[in-house]
Amino acid sequence: MSTAKIEDALQTLGLSSYEQKAYLALLNNGRMTAKQICDTTDIPYSKIHTVLKRLEHKGWIEVQNLRPAYYYPKPPQEAVKHAKQKIIKKIDEASEILINELQPVFEEREIKEKPDIWIIYGENNVINKVSEVITNVKDELLVALPYVFDNNELINVALVGLKYRRVKVKVLTTKAYIDFFKVKAKNVEIRYRDTLFGGGIIADGSEVILFVSERKAKIVIAIWSKHTGLTTLAKEYFTNLWETAKKVEIEMDKNENSKSE
Repeated sequence: MSTAKIEDALQTLGLSSYEQKAYLALLNNGRMTAKQICDTTDIPYSKIHTVLKRLEHKGWIEVQNLRPAYYYPKPPQEAVKHAKQKIIKKIDEASEILINELQPVFEEREIKEKPDIWIIYGENNVINKVSEVITNVKDELLVALPYVFDNNELINVALVGLKYRRVKVKVLTTKAYIDFFKVKAKNVEIRYRDTLFGGGIIADGSEVILFVSERKAKIVIAIWSKHTGLTTLAKEYFTNLWETAKKVEIEMDKNENSKSE
């Protein structure tokens, strides 16, 4: 192994340049005094005793307290094992401090910056969010809409786009709006109820939008959430309504039939 690699390895284990030179001198020559180490290295005599004390403290050398004192290198295997243990202990202690002190700060910030629930005001903002959720759904989309927004172009485009993806879509609506959803049929199962109070969208069982205002309200308001409890409750409620709703038979046009064949 090259000298450069040895020096890099020793530095990684916490030895300074002078400490490396002192240890290697002892390793190559055996028992030496501080003056002898200085004579074989470029370590200034004014610093040699400090360097040797650090090496002894770090577990790389031993000292024989004679006049003058003699220094011995510890076996590399023993010295490296001791150095690793000290480094691991330091890392563990530092990790514990950081986790205990900083994790609560992070979690508090996350709550402030990424709330589980957002309230969305305004029809355009609600429509944009609905379109975003529909566009990003991967496996399952549950839709409960008692009415269709006046400005529904974005939602319409997003729903049509699902025809060409393997997303399971269930739509629960009222009789008056069946035709609106029929044009997006291919992979859409539609059911209806005579009356449907409130509405919402549930994507992949993990994201929900709930409409909390009437269609003709001055300000359209919705709630968006990824809160596990809320999404689970919304899905259970949707399932209960779905089970008692009436099925809508959908006839695919010839073009769609030929594509599927």
